[in-house]
Parts: sequence; structure tokens; C-alpha cells
Amino acid sequence: MDETPNADRHGLRAHARMLSRGEPGHRFVAYHDWRAERIRHRWIRPVYLTLSMLLIPAGLIMLVTPGPGILMLIAGLGLVAQASRRWAVWLDQSERWCRRRLPARRAPDR
Repeated sequence: MDETPNADRHGLRAHARMLSRGEPGHRFVAYHDWRAERIRHRWIRPVYLTLSMLLIPAGLIMLVTPGPGILMLIAGLGLVAQASRRWAVWLDQSERWCRRRLPARRAPDR
């Protein structure tokens, strides 16, 4: 295995690092821009949109039937956000809304 510093530049760790380091409320647009700089093939965007349009309805169906519906929805929305800046902006707005409305969970004091 290649142990150079850039070995996982395109791997899942690099993607997870980019999302986790992003400022809340701006992370999806920053991730979309980061991905747009690295995509070199024109066919990638239609593939992401097609996969997401399959995952989102499957996730909605799995919300009422047994299955990982929420995970499928998250995966589908993530693929859409990679392909569409408008969806990335919507996900950032949704994250800000959730952070304002939902209480932060803290570990119980011992």
C-alpha cells in the first residue's frame, strides 16, 4: 500500500475529512465546490443524479416499510448535493435550521 501523504486524496477519508472540517451551515456548498474541482469526467454528474433519484424514493418507501430508510435518504441527498449546488445550499440551510431548532445533545454527567 502506498504510504505517501496524498495516498487517500480521493478516498473516503478525504471526503469525510472535508465534510467534518466544514463550518456548519456552509459545509455542503464547500464540499460541492471541492468535488467540482476534482471531477474530470462529464458523465459523473448524470450518474450521481440518477443514483440519487433511485435512492431517495427507495428511502421514502423504506421509512414506512422495514429497512434503512433514513440512511438511504441521507445517501441520496448527499449524492444530489455533490452534483447540484442548489441542493448543497438547501442542505446547508436545513442544517442551520436543525441546529437552531433541535437541542444539542450532551453526554450525561457522571
